[in-house]
Amino acid sequence: MDTVDLICDLRPIFNDNRKNVEGLLPYTRLHIVATGEDGLPKPFEVELSHQQVIDLSEKTEKAKNKLEALCQSIQKWLPDGLPDLPLTRIPRKESSDD
Repeated sequence: MDTVDLICDLRPIFNDNRKNVEGLLPYTRLHIVATGEDGLPKPFEVELSHQQVIDLSEKTEKAKNKLEALCQSIQKWLPDGLPDLPLTRIPRKESSDD
């Protein structure tokens, strides 16, 4: 995956004649760009509800825990570890302004 972004914003809700804003609707868009089989970037977007954002966060946390356990097991099973490839590299922790 090349990029993953969660974009949170507000959308205006207009009246029938589109001259007055009657309300605001919060939304989150998940935007992913991945490299396709042809080597070209393939974008994908989906709107997420508030509950789906919470669910995604929980599932991400579970996946991180599983990956950590697997990496610890690999260190026991394979003393030399895995080959240094983009899919096997453990990312460094970086500070985020998000």
